[in-house]
Amino acid sequence: MTPGVIQGDHVTELTLHETPRRKSLNPPHLNFTPGIRTAAVGEAIELDTKESQAADGKKPTVRWHFGDGTKEEGTFVRHAYAKPGYYRVSITADDGVLASMDSCGVYVVSRDPELTEMNAAKWGGEAANWKDGFVKLEDDVNSKLKGKSSLHVITNGGEDVSVWFPKTRDAAWNLTGKRALQMWVKFQNDNEGSFQNNTPTIRLVDSRARGGEKTYIELKPKDQNLLGLGVPYSEGRWLFNFFDIPLAGDAVWERKVVGSPTSDHIDALEIHADTWGAGFELWIDGVQFVK
Repeated sequence: MTPGVIQGDHVTELTLHETPRRKSLNPPHLNFTPGIRTAAVGEAIELDTKESQAADGKKPTVRWHFGDGTKEEGTFVRHAYAKPGYYRVSITADDGVLASMDSCGVYVVSRDPELTEMNAAKWGGEAANWKDGFVKLEDDVNSKLKGKSSLHVITNGGEDVSVWFPKTRDAAWNLTGKRALQMWVKFQNDNEGSFQNNTPTIRLVDSRARGGEKTYIELKPKDQNLLGLGVPYSEGRWLFNFFDIPLAGDAVWERKVVGSPTSDHIDALEIHADTWGAGFELWIDGVQFVK
């Protein structure tokens, strides 16, 4: 049977072939180690199934779909990704009649400097509107994706927990010409219902005094939470999730301007999270503004 085309809840364009008699009805043995790989943009990963074999002892045909729109055939392949993100690689080994399938995940990180590299002391945090709330910030060298560490956020708060960089709110960044904010986030949240109120919400703060007015650009998910819900943000299977947040906003990210901030003078980046119940942990890594 030739594979068909999936359309909605049914499959079309199937072709039935007479199956030749064979001694074994076992599919090919696909010798592959699944799991998650990590590579930098432009760095080739090597994927090996050379020890795979069909039931008759012959080598099966192995096909790879790399998750970025490209594919290749062969028992050993090398592949490099052009953009950061999480990619799921699909592998199929077939002997002309039967097939075996497997997959693996690939984290692709940028090579550029980041705001979360061994500098937890330069971040600030608070659990707003929460009695006796605290936010603890530490460099985590064990649970990280890029570089030497991630920023580990531990809080007993619930409503509007935020962290910001720099703690002094005096960065004076010129973000003119920057396209997006990129970051990786992993979480541990045991509260029923998990996160709420459009988590995560980003604020780009202009701290210059203007009669006491709040002055910032806010970017938040439209009508949904993006931590732990939906593809592609949960595609990391509850590990690190990649965010590419356009500073101009788009169909997913709503942009709101409060006061009169200017993109050529941003003093702090704020990351806000809100949960049902109280208490959760975040690991934030690879935070950077990109063109």
